[in-house]
Parts: sequence; structure tokens; C-alpha cells
Amino acid sequence: MLKADPILASLHSFLTQPKLARLPRVLGVACSGGADSVALLRAAVEVAPALGWRVAALHCDHGLRREAKRDADFVRELCQKLGVPLHPFASRVGR
Repeated sequence: MLKADPILASLHSFLTQPKLARLPRVLGVACSGGADSVALLRAAVEVAPALGWRVAALHCDHGLRREAKRDADFVRELCQKLGVPLHPFASRVGR
């Protein structure tokens, strides 16, 4: 599994570094709803728990795009499906 997928292998290598051995082990993944952050969140859910890490998602609505609510809804639904706690917040940049 890990050798066949370079993303999973990289994440595994990162999370097993000795300097990250302190507790609590919570991996916060910033998830915009785009393909790259969704892939990272899915990889984290696949790799991190087996290494003793909890995964949490973070989503920020900067209020800059009309699609922001749709993105936030998508991330919320994805986190529910994956069983990942979501910590959404809104910035005042575009408001």
C-alpha cells in the first residue's frame, strides 16, 4: 500500500519522525474543498490513525468567492463521511 502510493508513503514518513513523537498527536489538515486538500485529508485518514494520530480538518471561508458556501458545505459533508472533526471558521477579509 505505502510503497505503491507516494503520497501515503510521504505522509507516513513525515508522521513517524522522532521529533513528532510528543503527545497529543493531532494532525490538522487545512481543507479548502479543492482536489489537493481533499486528497491530503483522505491520505491522512488512511495513514495517521494507525500511527497513533488523530485527524482534524480546518476550513476557512475568507468570503472572497461566491462558491465559498458550496465549498464549506462540501468539506462539512466530506468530514462527516470520513468521521473527521471539522473546525470551520470565517475570516473578515472579504466581508
